[in-house]
Amino acid sequence: MVMSMFDFKNFVDVFEAIHEGVMVVDSNYIVRFYNNTMGIIDGYDPSEVIGKSYLDLVPESTYEMSTILPAFKEKRRTINKVQSYVTAKGRSNSLITSTVPIIEEGKVVAVVEICKDISVERKLLSDIIDMQSVINKQSEKKSDAGICHYHFSDIIGRDPALLEAVKIAKNASQSNSFVLISGETGTGKEIFAQSIHNLSSRRDKKFVAINCAALPSELMEGILFGTTRGGFTGSTDRAGLFEEANHGTLLLDEINSMEPFLQGKLLRVLQEGVVRRVGGTRDIPLDVRIISTTNSSMQDAIREKHFRNDLYYRLSVVDIAIPPLRARGSDILYIASHYISEFNRVFSKNVTGISDDVKEIFMKYRWPGNVREMKHCIEGAMNVIEHGSVIQKKHLPKSILSFFSSSSENRTTQTFEHLAENLADHDTSVQSPFRQGPESQYASNTPDNSLKSATDSLEKQMILSALEEAKGNVSQAAVILNMKRPTLQYKMKRYGISKANLNVFYKF
Repeated sequence: MVMSMFDFKNFVDVFEAIHEGVMVVDSNYIVRFYNNTMGIIDGYDPSEVIGKSYLDLVPESTYEMSTILPAFKEKRRTINKVQSYVTAKGRSNSLITSTVPIIEEGKVVAVVEICKDISVERKLLSDIIDMQSVINKQSEKKSDAGICHYHFSDIIGRDPALLEAVKIAKNASQSNSFVLISGETGTGKEIFAQSIHNLSSRRDKKFVAINCAALPSELMEGILFGTTRGGFTGSTDRAGLFEEANHGTLLLDEINSMEPFLQGKLLRVLQEGVVRRVGGTRDIPLDVRIISTTNSSMQDAIREKHFRNDLYYRLSVVDIAIPPLRARGSDILYIASHYISEFNRVFSKNVTGISDDVKEIFMKYRWPGNVREMKHCIEGAMNVIEHGSVIQKKHLPKSILSFFSSSSENRTTQTFEHLAENLADHDTSVQSPFRQGPESQYASNTPDNSLKSATDSLEKQMILSALEEAKGNVSQAAVILNMKRPTLQYKMKRYGISKANLNVFYKF
């Protein structure tokens, strides 16, 4: 049953309680509801607005700028659109707006608009860009090479899969094609990116990097594309990172974390070769080589509609996969020896190597932090070891030793034995470790003999087992599973494992 205009009175208390601004406009463009939060955003008392024409509130609004007008004319829904406008009182606003038409018998009888004020975030954006500009100028003064100081010679290892990745990266250096580098945290994705730039024809131009997971999308938009004076409160004319990297290379680190609405804007820039600053109207031509990195499966993100497949195809012209350290066999001991030599020079010591039991630990350990974790492990040991000694078990960090505690080792062995057994017979009907009812079922009641279904079910079992061992603590479970917390949260969402369900058993 479609909701009528008069039914909105039932939601007045709800609309007043939420922190977002809410406005309801009828088919004659008369404002029928306007909550206090919206009044704070626009600078009106609700009594000044209710019963008045929406068109009088935003006199400079055009069809292209508005979300309400298209909702009436085209029955168009708008989700999370960034808007900047000036009210009749002369107040400049920056909002994220969602607009939904209410349809009865094929006609739009009302439009509901929900807004969030991001003026503070916009001001923060300006401050961040200012600060970044200062940092960049200081970096340029300190070194002609800037921050791009890695070369292929800095990549340590002799593993065939690693050497194949290096070969592909070197070949890609000779073109301007976009590159996507995938690998776990700590595998050296930025080293690869910088090495590609330093071997390319763009080596004398800027290498600019941005972590897509470090800032909210509302801020990221202005940082990437730049801002225009008057585009929002406190904005000035500033070049974004695309303009800064023009004729050079732009690294989009953790591209998998980028919000969908920003993905669409990025795709337009890449396809058309121009950028338009936030609040601006002028297209600025670009010549930028894009290198992206991801620490999780892009196929999973696409399948779950967290990442646009058209953007993925655009970014992954050259696809480079860096193997994790645990899969690189003898490289583990080779890299350990490399860092012992390096820190012998740094600390003026003469550590001769590692003991046999440490070698065994290193080969069995999962290395969730990969080469970066190995480097920190050796550095930590070199700080406490005596001159002329070998690194022993007692010199290792607690994070590694705890992995081999009796409980943890037993859990890991059992988990992977169970995994192997179930992969062998493709049995997906195993009960959840929680065994508490239908919410905790992770497998279908109908047997599925596909390998994909089996592995998905077993991955979910491992996640549930880790959450059980961690007593519901997601961060601790992520450590147990050797994955980043955001990755675990993503997989929990994918498999329908919610905090609400887990909270039945454990307090978070």
